[in-house]
Amino acid sequence: MDKKAKNKLITTLLLLVLAIIVIFLYKNIFDFGNFFVDENSDELRVHFIDIGQGDAILVQFNDKNMLIDSGPKKSSDKILKYLDSLNIKTIDVIIGSHPHEDHMGNMAAIVKKYSVLSFFSPKVSVNQYFFENLAKELNNKNLKITPVHAGTTINFDPDIDIDVYWPEENKSYENLNNYSIVMSLRYRNISFLFAGDIEKDCEKIMIANGGDFNADVLKIAHHGSKTSSTKKFLDKVNGKYAIIQCGLNNQYGHPDKTTISELTSRGYKIYRNDLNGNIVVITNGNTIDINTNK
Repeated sequence: MDKKAKNKLITTLLLLVLAIIVIFLYKNIFDFGNFFVDENSDELRVHFIDIGQGDAILVQFNDKNMLIDSGPKKSSDKILKYLDSLNIKTIDVIIGSHPHEDHMGNMAAIVKKYSVLSFFSPKVSVNQYFFENLAKELNNKNLKITPVHAGTTINFDPDIDIDVYWPEENKSYENLNNYSIVMSLRYRNISFLFAGDIEKDCEKIMIANGGDFNADVLKIAHHGSKTSSTKKFLDKVNGKYAIIQCGLNNQYGHPDKTTISELTSRGYKIYRNDLNGNIVVITNGNTIDINTNK
């Protein structure tokens, strides 16, 4: 091989190595959220994870982690890979908003894999594989489900206030969606409202019961379905940002165009997992930044 050919080969190999490094960095930084992580304990980070048709939300603050829902079983690889990419070892608080598979399908796997300190859910159970598997894994870890209802507060961090507005205590509902935990999270001057899959009748009762659930960031109920997000409820929340967790081209047609219209008419800036990928809301308690990976 002459010198010119040899130099050309070396250059090609170097470019190949560089390309591999760039691909590796892109995959590990942008695909799963590492780009959004730092050690600044002054910042609250709320990850609305793109797991398809379902809910999965990770709250990070002051080296603590809170997981709200876990998405459907078919998204197991996605959520576990996302959590691993953030180097999650311990989950201080897990909240199962209600026992539907698209919200709690991966809870058993998460309880099994990570160190979990506490688990909260409404006082209702279902005879389905994902819930039975969860019960087994909780038992293996000597953990119990702490029931949650309106008036409950959840301890996550002294600087974070978490108040539960729904479900009502000792009430039964025909529709499992209406057991959904609806809760606010407040950090300094910024607030979030996580609405689970709550439906219209429950929104009406929540409003009648009073309470300050005004929020800057609203996790839209039931993936943007027309069964939720009434005009009066959206007026009561009076938010700035709407997050919709739904899958691309899902069979339910979520989000409904009526919901989008109501949000748009109120000036909400809308973010959707199906269109925006992973959505990370970052706040210092006074300002809000939102990052996506699409």
